[in-house]
Amino acid sequence: MVRVCVYLSLVLLLLGFSLWGPVNGRRTRYKSKPKPKPDKNPVEEIVSVQNFDINQVSGKWYLLSVASRCKYLLEHGYKVEGTIMTLTAPVSPKDPIKVSTFTKL
Repeated sequence: MVRVCVYLSLVLLLLGFSLWGPVNGRRTRYKSKPKPKPDKNPVEEIVSVQNFDINQVSGKWYLLSVASRCKYLLEHGYKVEGTIMTLTAPVSPKDPIKVSTFTKL
């Protein structure tokens, strides 16, 4: 008689587990809430340099690599070619800065 009770309880237990399923549970992946957009533009928070001397930065500059979180660069890969930039200081304060770039193919 004890065996019958044990077998019957095991059958009922297995039947209960087989019928037990997710009840009103989420079956999709959890989607995080989007980040709120900042009120200010980060570019507006950049402070300009005081007592900037354009003659100190004039000359040749070599662009060898880029480190960025730019969405375009992340999607299209970091295909940056070595570039030489030449900055020429203006003769008078009203003249623009002359910039020339050269990229070897």
